[in-house]
Amino acid sequence: MNAKENIKLLINMQKLDIKIFRLNKKKKELPAKLKSLKNKLAEQQKLIDDKQHVIKNALVQRNSLEVDLASKAEVRKKLEVKLMAVRTNQEYKAVEKEIFGIKADCSLVEDKILENMVEVEKLQNEAKEFEREIESLQKQIKAKEKEIEKEIVLAEKELATLNSDRSTKTSEIDAPHLKRYERIAKRFPGTAIVPVLDKTCQGCHMLLTPQVISNIHNIDLFNICESCSRILYLPEEESETEKKE
Repeated sequence: MNAKENIKLLINMQKLDIKIFRLNKKKKELPAKLKSLKNKLAEQQKLIDDKQHVIKNALVQRNSLEVDLASKAEVRKKLEVKLMAVRTNQEYKAVEKEIFGIKADCSLVEDKILENMVEVEKLQNEAKEFEREIESLQKQIKAKEKEIEKEIVLAEKELATLNSDRSTKTSEIDAPHLKRYERIAKRFPGTAIVPVLDKTCQGCHMLLTPQVISNIHNIDLFNICESCSRILYLPEEESETEKKE
């Protein structure tokens, strides 16, 4: 088999390799589509955890206020009992003043408890909203996982077919040319073999020497770009391979 026939086979080989490369890349990137959703879920979970922590602290604070209020109420009862037992006007006024102070303190504590209850209710409503968002995200992730699983299965089936086709084509190419192509393809995946246009290598876009341009038409020569070492071919050779397909 002459060089030109090998090149035509390599053009097809490279087309397969490009498809295989893209499919493998797609298969690798598919799980990343879940990453943004999972990150958002983690953020929402942190928000709800933070909110629950604030709610817990607020409830502890309310309990402390209620204990304080109960304690003050007990003191007030004792003072009211004491008030009934005083004998002088001076003592009466002193105890009455204490009761007034306790009432004022109780009123302040009650206001704080009310504020706390309003704040806790607000926080709990916000937490419920976060929980609804988390539930929605979990459903989205579950649906996306199923979708990605299907895409991966389809990609694997297509890859199996492509790799089988590649194995068949590999056996048709002369070993030295195949070895050279695969060596270059490691450096330039998808562009190991490139066309010549306007006397220029379409891989590195360097102007080719007159000798290479002269040799490019020789069916027995395997032409390599002196600048980037890619395999060169004429565009009409690719058109011929497409016609055969």
